[in-house]
Amino acid sequence: MLSLDTGAFIDTKFYTFSRRTKDGNIYAPRPIFASSWVLEQTVPQYMKNLLSGDYGGNLTEGPLGASFPGEQDILNAVDSTGYDSDSDIEDDDDTAESDCGSKLIKREVQDEPAGQQGTGKIIVLRNFAYPTWKSLIYYLYSGKITFARLRSLNSQNAGSEDAGAQASTGPRAPTCSPKSMYKLADELDIKGLKELAKKNIESQLSAENILTELMSSFTSRYDEI
Repeated sequence: MLSLDTGAFIDTKFYTFSRRTKDGNIYAPRPIFASSWVLEQTVPQYMKNLLSGDYGGNLTEGPLGASFPGEQDILNAVDSTGYDSDSDIEDDDDTAESDCGSKLIKREVQDEPAGQQGTGKIIVLRNFAYPTWKSLIYYLYSGKITFARLRSLNSQNAGSEDAGAQASTGPRAPTCSPKSMYKLADELDIKGLKELAKKNIESQLSAENILTELMSSFTSRYDEI
């Protein structure tokens, strides 16, 4: 979907966070572009409220080609609740730079599309990771979703499921955790997407990870899983 990455034919820009430091700080907000008309047609109640500034979204209006609005581009561990250990947020490893501010600036420059014109609504979301929200927008546009492998699976199984998912949805489809998408679809009351995420989670259960999943905070939170 061209508008997700370039801002073509859109009037809404979301920022969602993408990385987590070893101290639990969430940073590196990245932009996702969308059409408010498409969003309101597919998830009317939630999106209309979100685009009006509800649900804790930090809403401003301005040039869609501008950089991140405001100064809170890093969330501390207290403010960044909702990012479980198995969420789509990308964790820094031991070799990552300690100065996440400098990494944030570098990432921001890379992700802003050049020459974006026009004004619109700019919304900073603090509770959903970048891959999850981008996959949701892609699904609302196309009806297609690509799920990543569960982290509880052994690395020897890596690649098999992702390859099959990409073959059915196209090479540019974004990938997200089925757990993160289940949580998001539950909050937005998108029953079809929620069921897809549930079936994908079930399809990835095996003897090697069933106990880990049964004891996870995610499973204890949702009775139907």
